[in-house]
Amino acid sequence: MIYGSYRLYIKFNVLIETKQLSVFKLSPKRYHKLKLIKSLSDNNLSTNQISDLLNKYNIKTFKGLRWTPKLVYMNRLKFLKRLERLKDSKIIRKSEHLILRTVKILSHKTNM
Repeated sequence: MIYGSYRLYIKFNVLIETKQLSVFKLSPKRYHKLKLIKSLSDNNLSTNQISDLLNKYNIKTFKGLRWTPKLVYMNRLKFLKRLERLKDSKIIRKSEHLILRTVKILSHKTNM
């Protein structure tokens, strides 16, 4: 933006602390299984009930095995921690500065 003979800029400096960079992307198949386990747990199913249900519908573990209550518990716990890391960001410092720069006005001289 130009104001008189100055060009105006706003400079922002933001420092954000996050743990998101330590979170690796999950395959869609793994993500959907973990989301299913969390959803069933949110609907008050116990780890025993969830493992029985997954085994009943022949949904295998990530290594192709049958689910146990302990596997359900640990995978759910790790998934919840992962979700917490994804939303764990905070602004440490922020600043903004107005910068003024003079504009050189060029005049055109015509030779006559």
